[in-house]
Amino acid sequence: MLSFQKKKEFFMNHFSFRLDSEKRLAQLVPPLLSIGYSTQDPPAFRALKRDTVNIGVILSANFRLASYEMDGRRYSAPIPAVACITPGPLFRQCNPGPCEKLFFSYSRTALRHFAFFQSRPEHFITHLEPSARVKEILDAIFRLCREIRLPGNADRLDFRCAELLHETILNASLPQSEADSPQKQAICRIASHLDLHFTEKIDFNELARRHGMSPRTFLRVWQKQFHISPGAYLLRKQLEEARRLLVETELKVYEIAELTGFSDPFYFSRFFKARTGLSPKEYRLRKWK
Repeated sequence: MLSFQKKKEFFMNHFSFRLDSEKRLAQLVPPLLSIGYSTQDPPAFRALKRDTVNIGVILSANFRLASYEMDGRRYSAPIPAVACITPGPLFRQCNPGPCEKLFFSYSRTALRHFAFFQSRPEHFITHLEPSARVKEILDAIFRLCREIRLPGNADRLDFRCAELLHETILNASLPQSEADSPQKQAICRIASHLDLHFTEKIDFNELARRHGMSPRTFLRVWQKQFHISPGAYLLRKQLEEARRLLVETELKVYEIAELTGFSDPFYFSRFFKARTGLSPKEYRLRKWK
């Protein structure tokens, strides 16, 4: 559960704010129309059609599943859960008892941002994985609600609520059996390491052992994930960076060779031409035209 009822120093048992009149300074995400919170949200409402996009985040309750009806058909998800009520269908909340709930809304013009929740009927109510990241986002939302009228806080709330929805969609979309695999996570960490250290000499066997895998297992799992060898992955990264530096800087070719991990600028030029069909100078001139 993600209960916030014990944090009385942050907020009341119930609040609701209109935000449509708040001036936004940086509209990078859909602006909220309103936001609210209740520790005892009523268990059931009569069926209604909405004119706005309404998000309900069921944080905790004395029952396991949050339930809603859409056009007379019931859908449920384990608590904590996120329900996205969109204009058009007939929705009704039908929980067996009161719940702790964060709720916020958007104009119907923001509907295109909620394609995931509309893609399949059962997606409109989705389990919210109570990860450390989700808890941090919720903490930030409630801190901002405490000082809702300070300049810039409406923008910050817009961003944090969008971030919460992004996390919900990501958690629902990732194949959990793969995402939770220790080997899959280790491979992703190794790839991130290579992205940052591609100019250095890499001992792949040592890197594999450091992440709890034998060299043989590492190569098998890596190949399944990326479909190229670790060495080819490094070379591709070096080539990408060389292309960027040729276009975005005025560095000499030998300087770019050194910055991308090639000790021999002549070998770098041959490698670059073999991969792109152009010498570094020809590539730069073509991109600068």
